[in-house]
Amino acid sequence: NVCLSVVDHGTGIAPDDLKSVFDPFWSTKSDSIGIGLAICQSIVGAHRGTLAVSNNAGAGATFRVVLPTRPPG
Repeated sequence: NVCLSVVDHGTGIAPDDLKSVFDPFWSTKSDSIGIGLAICQSIVGAHRGTLAVSNNAGAGATFRVVLPTRPPG
């Protein structure tokens, strides 16, 4: 597998919101349609990968994509 992590050092994601960040049309922003992360998760899943998010111990959050390096079979 190959893993790509995107780490920020902002405020992180509210614990109650972590379960919803990949839901279509969900957003913390009033001017957003909330489909970006849902589309990302669909693309990663179509390539047999996973997309996950977690808050960092200090500050911010980490989004992690894991993709297989070998074809199925």
